[in-house]
Amino acid sequence: MVVEASNVERDDAALREKRGAVRVLIIDDHRDAAEMAGLLLSMRGFGVSLAFSGEDALKQARETPFDVAFIDLQMPHMDGYATAAAFRSDPTLGGVALIALTGCGSTADFARTSAAGFALHLVKPATLHALEDAIFDVVALAAKPAD
Repeated sequence: MVVEASNVERDDAALREKRGAVRVLIIDDHRDAAEMAGLLLSMRGFGVSLAFSGEDALKQARETPFDVAFIDLQMPHMDGYATAAAFRSDPTLGGVALIALTGCGSTADFARTSAAGFALHLVKPATLHALEDAIFDVVALAAKPAD
């Protein structure tokens, strides 16, 4: 389900205090983009790791628990959809919130990421505020008791 940031109830002050405990994996074959996003989120206090392919992301995620993964959709060999499917098919990775971070922003793209199990879909270039809001949204959703 792709949610709008304004539809998520959250306590930003409490979430800011927990930033250091939130582990984020950025998956993008464009090293400069991944490194810049990683640097910005690290400066905000998040624990950040980088992967430059879907295969590397899966290896890292199986070795280190992550809360959130930003995934570029257009990567060679194993694209973002295949990466998301691999995350969703591995029971040990089911708790990782997947966020599409891509240049693809059509209505069809949003529908496809939702169907693929992404929690959110951000279109590049995403601001630091948008990245942090997305993390706060998925962390707040994960902490929300089931109805």
